[in-house]
Parts: sequence; C-alpha cells; structure tokens
Amino acid sequence: MKIRILQFEHPQSFKEGRCCCACRDICLFTANTTFDMAIADIKKVLLIYVQDKNFTRLRKMGWKIIENSIIPPNFVEKELVEYASDFFEVEITNYQIVEIDVETEIGG
Repeated sequence: MKIRILQFEHPQSFKEGRCCCACRDICLFTANTTFDMAIADIKKVLLIYVQDKNFTRLRKMGWKIIENSIIPPNFVEKELVEYASDFFEVEITNYQIVEIDVETEIGG
C-alpha cells in the first residue's frame, strides 16, 4: 500500500527536530532529527492502524476496504501543503512529497 508524505524542514527549532512530515492519509504529523526517522514514525502508526481487523480508524479517515484491498484517500498536492501549513503554523514553500510503500497483511 502506498501513501504520500509531505516533508520539509521547519524554520524554527523543535525539541524533536526540524525534519517535519505530514501525512494527510492517516492524519498524522511528526518531527524528528532526520526525515528517515520521521517517516519511520508514520510507518509505525500506519501499521498499528492496519492491524485493527475492523479498520475503524482508517475508515473514519476515508479509506476504502474492499475484499483484500486497502485504498487510501487521494489528496492533491495543494491539500497536503495546506494541511501541514495549518498544523505547523508556517508557510511551507520548500518541500518534497514522497511516496512510501508499506507492506502489510490485511487484518494482521
């Protein structure tokens, strides 16, 4: 399953770090010392959500569960940037959107 993550360096220092990631697909924000660590935080949360046999949280966030497929909502780039800008209260102009593939077993 693939999800998209917006990553950027926050202009102000955070205790956790300046490498920020926002994932609209699972409504999660994270900041860490490296982007790899921030993305790892998102992967951990996603795997927890997928292990729920009823997929309650994912369904509430607009995911579709069809037979053996889990389909995340599809947000355009502008929505991802606005989502992160609102949360971090900063204008985001220098960013990258990365797509990660998370291997899971449904209802694992």
